[in-house]
Amino acid sequence: MAKAKPLSDKQKKFCCAYFKNPNATKAALKAGYSTRTAYSQGQRLLKNAEIKKDIAKRLKSQEKRTEITADIILTELGRLAFSQLPDFIRQNRDKSITLKQLQSLTPDQKACIAEISEYKTEAGGRKFKIKLWDKLKALEMLGKHKKLFTDLLDLGGRADLLEVLSRLGGGNGR
Repeated sequence: MAKAKPLSDKQKKFCCAYFKNPNATKAALKAGYSTRTAYSQGQRLLKNAEIKKDIAKRLKSQEKRTEITADIILTELGRLAFSQLPDFIRQNRDKSITLKQLQSLTPDQKACIAEISEYKTEAGGRKFKIKLWDKLKALEMLGKHKKLFTDLLDLGGRADLLEVLSRLGGGNGR
């Protein structure tokens, strides 16, 4: 079995830049590749087994340092995505609605609150408004993670270039 060749300085710079901003073209530029070849070099470098190992090692190290794992992020997104307003309010006997006491909420419920505002009524009373974090955004992020959404153009396997350009608005359709 052939011994793995160590990364060059330029490849190490690429790994470092890619780790900070996972954009292969930008990482290649920061590593010193020319603007003319940065895109193709970036794509080529990402296929290199030693570069893949280096980037994975950096990610693992970061995860260990920060103790922020993909599971923690997905759990938090799940909290936000599946929170429900009835968890934060109660209906009184007179059919009025009031916020539950903050102390009665679970830590998961408290994490879903983006803002609580207090304001005075015309009668001199106090009212509270609760705003939860963006549920739709959290659902979108979870859906993307699960690859539930695609932005692909269905060509049916038979379209010619002019038809594709026409569908994209870039051709004259002739």
